[in-house]
Amino acid sequence: MSSRSALGRPNGVSRIVRKSGSGIVSTGGSGSNNMPIGVCVAGHLTVAPDRRDAFLADALNVITAARDAPGCIDFHLSADPIDPTRINTFEHWDSTETVEAFRGSGPSSEQQAAILSADVHQHTIARSVRL
Repeated sequence: MSSRSALGRPNGVSRIVRKSGSGIVSTGGSGSNNMPIGVCVAGHLTVAPDRRDAFLADALNVITAARDAPGCIDFHLSADPIDPTRINTFEHWDSTETVEAFRGSGPSSEQQAAILSADVHQHTIARSVRL
């Protein structure tokens, strides 16, 4: 019997959902050539608690631009429900090239000044199973 996560999903299973012209499609498996099938960027930023709401409001244009960018499957920044200094970040892209093309120069100088610390990692997705 395989082990399962707290959500009842088999351990090590992730999901990829891609936007297409006709709706949403999901990719399962790693394909016949075992090439990476996507990139996930996840982690958190820390800001002063009295700056978090303004930081997120200022980030709306970045979130919108990312979601409209070629290769973006999902992008969001959200206030952590427990830690008033934490902003959770999650990005899902179809390739390293598309995330790097979007990233450009990074946060604006105002946003950079508000970030006290960051713990964000980029992950290459090698396998995905539709749930």
